[in-house]
Amino acid sequence: MPIASLTEADCRAVDLAGMADLIASWPAQVRAQRAALDRDPWPRLAPPRLLALGGMGGSAIAGDLVFGLAQDRLPFPTLVVRDYHWPRAVGPEALAVLSSYSGATEETLALLGEAETRGVPRVGLTTGGALAARLAAANAPWRGLPAGLPPRAALGYSVVSLARLLEALGDPGEGEASWQEALAGLDDGNARCAPAAPEATNPAKALA
Repeated sequence: MPIASLTEADCRAVDLAGMADLIASWPAQVRAQRAALDRDPWPRLAPPRLLALGGMGGSAIAGDLVFGLAQDRLPFPTLVVRDYHWPRAVGPEALAVLSSYSGATEETLALLGEAETRGVPRVGLTTGGALAARLAAANAPWRGLPAGLPPRAALGYSVVSLARLLEALGDPGEGEASWQEALAGLDDGNARCAPAAPEATNPAKALA
């Protein structure tokens, strides 16, 4: 079997979903969502006894990343639930974060219903759909994500949104210097690992 070359044209020929460009958009996503939440921040909320994020697939990844980074600072435990049901510990003194990019994820809407029944305070991350409508009807805060992407490719938007939610709950956050360092790293990764970057200086192509 012939081995494909690693030219830009050949890389893009097998990237039918355009994931290389979507990944390259993450620095722009971070900058755009930080600006959006500067204009329309989360309301200040009382720290919960437990912070539980419910979501599936790409809509849950930000929870793993942001909670992992913040766990040594937070005065409350966190968990990510990929299921139809919350653990018993998710009750009225918890805060439920419903994360569904489409706003129509079956499991996440089931978690929303269970949170409503249990009297759990709730917030949401979504592009709209039934999730946004039900949260708005209950006067529960939610923040929007730009639509039109595969959920896993909206990670920059989701990470910023969840990090800012933690700050609204009293987390001091990573700090501006850390955000700028992360953005510089993303920009550098884009330059070095892009399909157009030559194999001799491209660590992704070297690994491939």
